[in-house]
Amino acid sequence: FDRRPGGMPRPAADLETIPHALGVRPAGVDIPPGRRSKFEPLIVKLTPNTADVAAVAEAAAGHGADAVSLINTLRAMPMQGDPPQPWLGARTGGLSGAAVRQVALAQIAAVAARVDVPVVGMGGVETAEHARQVLAAGATVVAVGTASFRDPAAGSRIARELTRSAQIAG
Repeated sequence: FDRRPGGMPRPAADLETIPHALGVRPAGVDIPPGRRSKFEPLIVKLTPNTADVAAVAEAAAGHGADAVSLINTLRAMPMQGDPPQPWLGARTGGLSGAAVRQVALAQIAAVAARVDVPVVGMGGVETAEHARQVLAAGATVVAVGTASFRDPAAGSRIARELTRSAQIAG
């Protein structure tokens, strides 16, 4: 988020809404010159719905992003009925949670190998073990999303579990 003086936080670069973010053209990253002089960090959330998320991350970092965050939801289309029809009014929506974990791990690893900025990893994190996997894939920190809908304290619980397991491991 980019916080403007006196304003509310707003997404600074929502790559999922930029049509060419769905391809390999990372030039759509438009981070204002002089961005490094701001006090708040600029974290660019990356769409997983791209051919080369690491190239988009590299472009974001090269244009001044302080960190990158991934993954967001995967585009999906649930069907129901007979004959099957799209269940969502807009036909497609975002798939999240446990169903995206392996995609998240692969994309986090690819991005972490290509950028020198912190990587906020997320995608299907429901337990401390999942968080350890995200860190092992290369994330600098872990975020919890969908699990928080079922359990608003999921992030705190996972952090406690990680701390406990680190103390046990020594």
